[in-house]
Amino acid sequence: MQTISAELNVNSYEIPKKLDSAEVNSVVEYVLFEHLLRALVLSNTEGRIQGDLAESWHISHDFKEFDFKIRDNSLFSDGTIITSDDIVISLERSLNYQKTIHGNFQKIKNIKKISSLELKITLNESDPYFLLDLESPEFRITSRADSLAKTGNQKFIITSGHYSLEKILPGQISLKKNIYDTQSTFERINFSNGNELNYDVIWPGQNWLINNHKKTLSSGYKTYIPRLGFSFWISFNTDKETMRSLETRKWISSILNLQRTDLTEDNFNIDLAHQLYLPLGLGRLSEQEERSLKIKNTHKPEALNKLTILISERFPFADLFVQRLKEKNVDLILKKYKNFSEYAELIKNKNEYDLWQVNNDFSAPDLKTTIDVTFNENRPLISITKNDKKGKLGKILKQISGEQDSLKKQKEIRNLGFLLLEEARIIPLYYLNTMIYVKSHFDISGFSKITPDVGLWKLKKLESSPKK
Repeated sequence: MQTISAELNVNSYEIPKKLDSAEVNSVVEYVLFEHLLRALVLSNTEGRIQGDLAESWHISHDFKEFDFKIRDNSLFSDGTIITSDDIVISLERSLNYQKTIHGNFQKIKNIKKISSLELKITLNESDPYFLLDLESPEFRITSRADSLAKTGNQKFIITSGHYSLEKILPGQISLKKNIYDTQSTFERINFSNGNELNYDVIWPGQNWLINNHKKTLSSGYKTYIPRLGFSFWISFNTDKETMRSLETRKWISSILNLQRTDLTEDNFNIDLAHQLYLPLGLGRLSEQEERSLKIKNTHKPEALNKLTILISERFPFADLFVQRLKEKNVDLILKKYKNFSEYAELIKNKNEYDLWQVNNDFSAPDLKTTIDVTFNENRPLISITKNDKKGKLGKILKQISGEQDSLKKQKEIRNLGFLLLEEARIIPLYYLNTMIYVKSHFDISGFSKITPDVGLWKLKKLESSPKK
């Protein structure tokens, strides 16, 4: 029998003010829903899809119909059985919301109950990778009350996951273990901000300094790398007339490209990026292809004297960018966003910005999902115009989404990366590998070695503290 600990205290760089399963914009929200809600299917520690709430499923030959049989012993945290009715109404909430980021609900034609433990999801078009979408927070199953709640009013008092929401206050969220859960090893998990070294787990933000790193390691912590890497870049707003010129975009790229000399000791967890995908990403361009697309010296457009960029307030190179453009007699106006929830609101008026600085997780074994997130029109990280949808870019994106042959799909992913650089649609900046600090007396062997794994309930206290 596993030992149940009283609580796990997590220092998180960001605490959301509210939670809504249909709109998930930040990593912290993603982590919280990993604890609160169960999925129909999920990836196991070997990276293979397995059933969670679903006992089994059948997929039609054209990849348009997905039939699921639900386990008859799955319970909400109040002890009620999870039925197909609960799953249908939960998915329909996200379907009707139409602003989801992880997964495209517009591809769903209908969701239909077959019996109390069976349902069918029918798509408008073929998608052999639809099961991957079902792991996303927006596809996870909420209680009847939360499925009927209006936007921003979900309570998560009754949940399908390992934990339910006990308390949400400014700067603090507490989760309480569901009494029917058999996997979790903590009665309570608390997320908050404070003196980092007083916590069991530290989830640092982007601007984590080398001194913080050294001090933490010397204070009884070990690192856990959850295979959660992020690619940072600048996107050009190609809807803006000033940004439609390829030469203008190339000139700006030549000014804002980061160099090795721009990095300091505090950038210890940063690697310079020369393309969109992480170093181990499928479809990544070779170094030779990167060099062939390197921006040549170009001249400053005469009419360019001011640029407005939507930029994260945690981005460490903002002052450097302002200085570089000022030297070229161009004023860079910074419009800062605190988190991606705020970004999602600000980007609705995207014509106010010439550029935007963003990042995305490109660590998934299959890049299709993260590319869908990057080009999601509800919160676009890379600009795509109406003409783009009909042109080469739209054709490549459609091919990636529907291609069943993995080698052909990888080729199209490569073509996408090439096009983004060839047409100077983005300025690759750097990669950031997520590093989490865990007290040394915890066992981290239960985490996946293949896929991003942020299920903190998998931590277990070691029988005895490791010898120094």
